Amino acid sequence: PSIFLWNMGDSKNPVLQLAKATDEYDLVELKDDIAISLQMCDQLTYDNVFLPFQPGNGKIKIKEPQELAIKAMKQIDDAIRMAKDAM
Repeated sequence: PSIFLWNMGDSKNPVLQLAKATDEYDLVELKDDIAISLQMCDQLTYDNVFLPFQPGNGKIKIKEPQELAIKAMKQIDDAIRMAKDAM
C-alpha cells in the first residue's frame, strides 16, 4: 500500500528497504521526495473536502493534487529503476 511510502515510519518504507538491500543510498533521498509529494497530494485533496466550510475564494484545487500524484508515480518508477540498476 502507498501509505507505507509516507505515513507508517521508516521501518515499513519499501524504498528505504530497497536502499538498504542494494546499498543504493540515493534511494534514501528519493524516499523523502516521494513522501513529500504524497503528503502534499493528500493534504490538498483533504483540503478540497472541507473547502466549502472555509473562508476564502472557494476554489477547489484539482490540478495540483493530480500533478503531485503523477510526480510521485514518476519518483516511484525512478526508485524501481535505481534498485534494478544496483542489483
